Amino acid sequence: FTEKFDVLGNLGIWSQNINDDIDWTQWSGSTSSSSTGPTDDITGGGYYMYTEASGSNYPYKVAKLFSSCIDITSLTDPCLIFNYHMYGSAMGTLEIYIDGVLLWTRSGDQGNQWNLDQISLLGVSDPKIGRAHV
Repeated sequence: FTEKFDVLGNLGIWSQNINDDIDWTQWSGSTSSSSTGPTDDITGGGYYMYTEASGSNYPYKVAKLFSSCIDITSLTDPCLIFNYHMYGSAMGTLEIYIDGVLLWTRSGDQGNQWNLDQISLLGVSDPKIGRAHV
């Protein structure tokens, strides 16, 4: 299963959480603040999701995205593969929770480039419903 943010206004399986401080923004091109964020999405012409971490949105603001459930029971080696870009002096923390468990985190400036990471989903599927909340 592959999910992209390349259709403006369509987040696919992802939704904004209403119980947070700020929303994620679907964007193309550079972010509005200088010396922060990517200059484009990873493919060089599409959209990506970001939160503005400078100005009044810093510090201690939380922005959450959540996905609908994905059935991974038939997969032998399920994983979440994703790209992230964390650049700027006011960069906070990016966390990924699966089924309410923190499985991945990065904090601070990670450089002005897109990074690739992968999280194994072995053992996170609820055997009663056969789905992982990613």
